[in-house]
Parts: sequence; structure tokens; C-alpha cells
Amino acid sequence: MTAIAHDTAGSAALHERARRSLPMGVTGDGRYSAPYPISFARAQGKWMHDVDGNAYVDYHGGFGTAVLGYAHPEVDEAVMSATREVGAFVGVPHPYEVALAERLCAVLPGAERVALCGGGGTDAIYHCVRLARAATGRPKLIKIEGGYHGWHGDVGASTRPSLNAAGDARHPATVPNSDGILPAVLAEVVVAPANDAEALEALFRAHADQIAGVLVEPVLYSAGCIEIDREFLDTARRLCDRDGALLIFDEVMSGFRNGLSGAGGRAGVVPDLGAYGKAVANGYMLSFLAGRAEVMTLLAPEGPVFYSGTFNGHPLSVAAALKTLDVRERDEVAPRLWHLGDRVAAGINAARDQLGVEAVCQAYGSVFCIYFGTRQVRDYRDYARTAGPDINALDDALRAFLRERGVYVHKRHVNRCFIGAQHDDADADHLVELVAEFLGAHREALAR
Repeated sequence: MTAIAHDTAGSAALHERARRSLPMGVTGDGRYSAPYPISFARAQGKWMHDVDGNAYVDYHGGFGTAVLGYAHPEVDEAVMSATREVGAFVGVPHPYEVALAERLCAVLPGAERVALCGGGGTDAIYHCVRLARAATGRPKLIKIEGGYHGWHGDVGASTRPSLNAAGDARHPATVPNSDGILPAVLAEVVVAPANDAEALEALFRAHADQIAGVLVEPVLYSAGCIEIDREFLDTARRLCDRDGALLIFDEVMSGFRNGLSGAGGRAGVVPDLGAYGKAVANGYMLSFLAGRAEVMTLLAPEGPVFYSGTFNGHPLSVAAALKTLDVRERDEVAPRLWHLGDRVAAGINAARDQLGVEAVCQAYGSVFCIYFGTRQVRDYRDYARTAGPDINALDDALRAFLRERGVYVHKRHVNRCFIGAQHDDADADHLVELVAEFLGAHREALAR
């Protein structure tokens, strides 16, 4: 297939301008790619249009937020109607937040109370961690190696540690994600390997009377797409119950993307607390935490754990979330997204087998990830062992190859992609064809 001649001079010029006023010319980690990131002017449905007028079928989905597609007409109309009829007031109670809270309690297993937040998923996770410590009177938090739970120091560890720093695979070291995190804060973070129930039990034996909670993504999307085994989730539930700790699910990415009950609901494991965001409002800014009433009522003003925020329950974001839920339920979006994710993974893996190369596409629902240099990734170490300069170069080459052919995959440390409701079978098949072509062109580098 012939590459499309894309002119991205406008992106280059805009980035050069941006570097004079923004750190590295972007508004956060994950938005930069060398030699300059593509800048976008607008998005609609499954399409992204850059500042040079190039159009791309998009598999970034706003870090997974646009589950219905960008600028969904019904969601946007709900926001515009709320703007006209309600206004963008903040800081006071209103009936719309009550309606949303009732809807969320109805669809999420174990959600007896919810607390709406005005920022990203980091806000919700921060409150979950503080609640766990307040409810138990204990300091330590177990988190899974390779998991990302936001920017704050309480969970800012071991998202992408080098294997040299990460230590023993059964008892990983706690490696800070950032400079500026206090050592005393990191000392209260215990890191566990994914999908190793015995290792989790050993950590409970070592720290049982100090563990406030276990924080886990039921699907480890932070490391691409790694499904957490039911055995591991069941073990975490049992150990938390036995020792009086809280099980916390980070469903900021997985919740409301593959079904309204979240990945935990699909697995049949109910957490004490869960953090949700992204797809719940189809790109509008909203996150929330949910859980058992006896824990959630510790939040102020009912309880002693401080909880506030100027933009909590913002009426325009609430309007977007209510309409997103309406569309998700009416159109039965989740089964179609599962179908497309499975179709992409099956097609890419069939091409891999035919070519005899070392690669794998792993999918869970509407999220899939293409890994090079391996045929199975069950935990962070499986990925990290392959993530050398040669594989990183192949990752960059894949993204460039797809972009030149009108498909946008966002640069991250993994080739993680999000499918939205506007994608169809033809999009999935076209992507499979392109990846198969790429695998064939790099067959020697990926030979078994």
C-alpha cells in the first residue's frame, strides 16, 4: 500500500512557537513525540484533522475518553442545552448531580454512594487512597507494578521502572515515577507483580497489619492491555476481607468503556472503592469515586475526610455524562466495541502466525495493544524485558507507518489503542491489513 504524502509543516511551526511558552511545547507528559507532535485543529466521530488539513482515522480517543466518538451530536447538544438552560454555575448543589449519582449507583456493583470530582481520574484515586487510610487507620498501599494511577505522590511509583531499578520480580522495589516525591511517602507504597497471587499473599504476610488497601486496575491498560486474572482479583478480595484492608479498583480507563458495570463487574469481583472517569462523559471533564456507604460516608461534610473541589459536579459535565449513559444503554454500544476489539486482535495475530514473527495483539473490550518481541504479556516484566532500543524503534516506526497511511496511534511507551462507537468492521479490517503489511516489512527484525 502506498503511503500518503502528508505535509505536517504546520505542526512543526506550531510546536516551535509553543516551545517558547509551554514546557517542551506541550501541556503534559504523553503529548510530545520527536521531532515534533502532530497538532490537531478538530475532531469528529472517528476522525482527527490536523492543522495542515490531514485527516486520520483515530485510535487515540482522547486517552480513551471518546467512547462514542468525538463531538457526538447528542452529547454535545445536551451540553449546549444545559449551557442555555442551566448555565455553567459551580460550587452549589443542583438536581442534575443527584440524577447522575442515582444513575451511577444503579449501574455499578457495590456502589452505594458516589462522590463526583471536577478533574481527571487522579482526583478520584487520591480520595480513594485517603479514604482507605482513614477507614483502616493504616498507612501502606499495595499497587501493581506497571500501573499508573495519576500524578500524586501517594501512588507515584513503579509505573515504568527500569528492570535494573525494579529489583526482584516477586517482591518489586518501589521506584518513584518523578523527582520531587518525598521518600517518606514512597515508603508507604508496596509494589506487587500482576497476576501473581502467591506474591500478593506474601506481601500481605509481610505487611498485613499496615495495609490500608490494594489498588489495582482490573485490566492493566497502563501497560498496554494486560487482563488481570480472576484468581488474582479473587485473592486480593479475600486477603482484604481477611485482614481488614480495602480493595480499590482503578477503573478510570476500563470503567464505562466496555460495559456500564466496569471490568470489575464483568469479572464478578466487587471492590470496596472504585475510581472512574474518562469515558463516563465522552470527553467532558468528570471523574468520580464510588463504593460502600460505610466507607464513602467518611467523606466531608458527613465524615472527617476532607472532600471538596470548585468544579465537582459541574452541571455541563453532568449533562454530558447523563446523555452518554443514555446513548450507551439505548444503542447497546459495548457488544459492538468488544466485537471490534476481538476482530482486530484476531486478525493481527493471524497475520503474525502466518509470517512467523514475534509479536502479539492483546485486546480487552475496546482497547488493544500491539507488542513486539514477545507472544504473551501477563505482567509488566514481560513487556519490560522486550522494551529495548530496537523494539522502541519498531514502535515508533509502526506509528509513523500508520500515520503516513491516514491512521493515528498516539505515542506512548506502548502501542495502546482505543476503539470508539464510530469505528466499524471495515476500519478494523483496514487496520489489520496495515499492521500485517508492517509486520511483513519488518519480518527479519521480528523473526522468532
